[in-house]
Amino acid sequence: MDLHETLRVVVGTYQGVVYGLQPHHGAVNAETDEVSEPEADTADAKTDSSMSFRTVFAAQAHEGCVKSVAASGAWLVSGGTDELIR
Repeated sequence: MDLHETLRVVVGTYQGVVYGLQPHHGAVNAETDEVSEPEADTADAKTDSSMSFRTVFAAQAHEGCVKSVAASGAWLVSGGTDELIR
């Protein structure tokens, strides 16, 4: 299994939103959410280090800003300035 298929980046915002992102090599089209892979027949394909992220989920989790996120197995929790853990 490819690391990019299992790796997720989770971030919280000052607006109280929690985002889950999945990394991809190449660019992600914001309108269609399609990933364009580097061309395999070019010399730059082996050294192409461009990375983009596709949004897997987004949730308005808190009234105030998100101060922390934690993940373990299937669980994801966040804490915010609204003094809630979700």
